[in-house]
Amino acid sequence: MKHQMKKAIILLMSIASLSSIYSCTKENDQTTSIVATPKIEGKWFIIKQGEIKNGEEILQDFTDNQPGCSKNYYTFDTDGNMSSTSFSSNCQINSVEKATWKREGNIIKLYEKDTILKTFEIIKHTDTELKMKFIQNNVVLIIVFSRN
Repeated sequence: MKHQMKKAIILLMSIASLSSIYSCTKENDQTTSIVATPKIEGKWFIIKQGEIKNGEEILQDFTDNQPGCSKNYYTFDTDGNMSSTSFSSNCQINSVEKATWKREGNIIKLYEKDTILKTFEIIKHTDTELKMKFIQNNVVLIIVFSRN
């Protein structure tokens, strides 16, 4: 009886091993590609802005940057903090707005405490370009960032 039980256990283990090998082989036959998502973290300079009208993007160069001054930018930190910095005509920092941020797939949400300030949808994201859209006053707006 003990010998038959041992054979049964060995048989079950063999079947389990074979089925796992077979199932791994089946899965490995499928081509799977892993694409690294570029990081949001870092300093992003605003380069274009616009809107979507009748399904078409209308973009123009961002003109709020003051000549001879640093460009306005957003900084997304790894700890979930975000700041938006703009400069005045005398090249001094005009304002710094702070919030926290969270990414969920292609959505970035900005929060002040537990309140959502703004929700962005990522349209394009590479190592050097970030294009997002958001809704403000029932208008779909686009903002394009660049980083070096």
